[in-house]
Amino acid sequence: MKNKILYVDNYTPVTGKTYTLFGENVTTRQYYSTIRDVTDHLLDQFSLSEQDLLNYLQKVSRNRYSLARILRKNPQGSRPGIILHYLHKTLSAYSPGVEEHLRSEPFYKFFTDYAILTNRAQYYLYMIIIELVNRVYKSKFLACDYKIALLPYCLRATQTDCKASPDEVDYLCRGCRKDCFINKVSTLLNEQNIHPYIWRTTGLKSLLRQLVKRYDTVGIMGVACIVELARGMNSCQEAGLPVIGLPLNANRCIRWMGDFYENSVDLEELKLLIS
Repeated sequence: MKNKILYVDNYTPVTGKTYTLFGENVTTRQYYSTIRDVTDHLLDQFSLSEQDLLNYLQKVSRNRYSLARILRKNPQGSRPGIILHYLHKTLSAYSPGVEEHLRSEPFYKFFTDYAILTNRAQYYLYMIIIELVNRVYKSKFLACDYKIALLPYCLRATQTDCKASPDEVDYLCRGCRKDCFINKVSTLLNEQNIHPYIWRTTGLKSLLRQLVKRYDTVGIMGVACIVELARGMNSCQEAGLPVIGLPLNANRCIRWMGDFYENSVDLEELKLLIS
């Protein structure tokens, strides 16, 4: 019951620069239910395994211009067209701000921050990719000798008085505020012997090399906005490491919004993912 109280405490709808997992609802449960149903539908429709569908969507998601054209012209004679048309019908409520954001971004971001130019079609695919990665790698992740979770600093309840302090890996939550989602997430992760860190100073590649040398098997969990989570999961896959992840309920950090805004994650979904 204690964790249930943590879940409802200050869990209010938030909207980010390009997406919100609340959609038009007051919780994010409908989003996760929809994602599971949509993923099952695609698996059945194309008679693919979870791994094969994951590989296909990751490959297709890299061509942003082709995807934008397919979604705009709606050619349903091809597999990508069929998939995107279906995803647009079922997931559009969760990405309301994509086009306005893209119109407002300067052209030089194409060279300096390509990920921030992620288009609507890519958002749809990333949502399904995250679900598929979790399905494919969850059991392998849970079986690892050492499991680490990388949490975004933008999930903190305060950006000025946080008592987090570093160890040899990165920053650790010290539990200074009960209403802080970093504290709530860290509590749940520690209960499952997953080591939570606020990812601030450590480079991902150097961290992975360090952990692989130290432990027989290493599992990585990420909590991030949809774009960065999908990209980070792909990096871990390429490194041969079991990876799972939970998307932030919206993208509300300074990179996207120009300032820090309170954010959250679905703690019920987190509990399902790590147990």
